[in-house]
Amino acid sequence: MATMATMTLAAPLEDTSEITDNNFQVTIDDPKYTLVEFVKNDCDICDDVKRRLKDIAPAYKTSLKVVSLNSDTNLVKPSQFTRQEFPALVLFHVGAYVAALTGDKSKSDIETFLENNHVLKA
Repeated sequence: MATMATMTLAAPLEDTSEITDNNFQVTIDDPKYTLVEFVKNDCDICDDVKRRLKDIAPAYKTSLKVVSLNSDTNLVKPSQFTRQEFPALVLFHVGAYVAALTGDKSKSDIETFLENNHVLKA
């Protein structure tokens, strides 16, 4: 059974927060865009993408919150929002699905994805 992770919604983006199936909805209901990285244990590509997200997050600090959900320990939300391709970056705005990006993406790919979906830099 997954336990509820402690999460501060105003946490700095440099520290990607981990969320669970239990607090997923309240997390994505934020008025900022929320980018959820769906990851798996022992996924080197997931770790690489997470580092890239931490690098670019400060540039979007006023409009974007970045969080991570472990798909090995949380089974409900990944089955709703991913095609079981990891890592999967899924963008939400005020609780609604916006778009998704999967696989090993460069910083440039991620920034283009955000900008194409109207996420503004600070």
